[in-house]
Amino acid sequence: MPGPLEWLQKLFMARFRSLGGTARLLNVEPMAQLTILYDGGCPLCVREVRFLEQRDRRLHSSAPRLAFVDIDAGDYEPATHGGISYCEAMGRIHALEASGEVVKDVDVFRRAYQLIGLGWLYAPTGWPLLAPIVNALYAFWASARLRITGRPSLERLCAVRAGRCGGAAFAGDRVAVGVMPPAGSADLQRTEDTVSAGGL
Repeated sequence: MPGPLEWLQKLFMARFRSLGGTARLLNVEPMAQLTILYDGGCPLCVREVRFLEQRDRRLHSSAPRLAFVDIDAGDYEPATHGGISYCEAMGRIHALEASGEVVKDVDVFRRAYQLIGLGWLYAPTGWPLLAPIVNALYAFWASARLRITGRPSLERLCAVRAGRCGGAAFAGDRVAVGVMPPAGSADLQRTEDTVSAGGL
């Protein structure tokens, strides 16, 4: 017959496991299986992220499989995201597996959809006959995405975000910047600001 100490130990371990082990006990979020780096300035990208996030949270509310990092945010830090620079991430989609492995291009979507129970939608993109066609179509989309969504070119964005990509902004560039609304205004207005030689 187990003694009081063994009984307490078994009770503690059962409760510990029911809480999800150390992650829950220490109030630490479990690590996502896939962290997607996305462009928060791209309306199409944001719509896709919202869909993925909502479905993931509906299916895995206690431990979502996906996490999302907005590379367009001012605090994006390549060093904490697989060393993927702002320019690399803006040029084509990247994600990080929990193991640290970097995933790119259509593989990101294939993996994300698999994790939210819709892997069958992207499964054909990995078939040997279709993969080269799908990859070529994605490469075209990635190269035209900024133009299609009415944004500056990748080179211009990288120049403006010089702290992330090196180099200085080009004189005469026009880039969209956010302006705080006047007191009492509910709308955030967008305006253009001319980049002068030598800085923003």
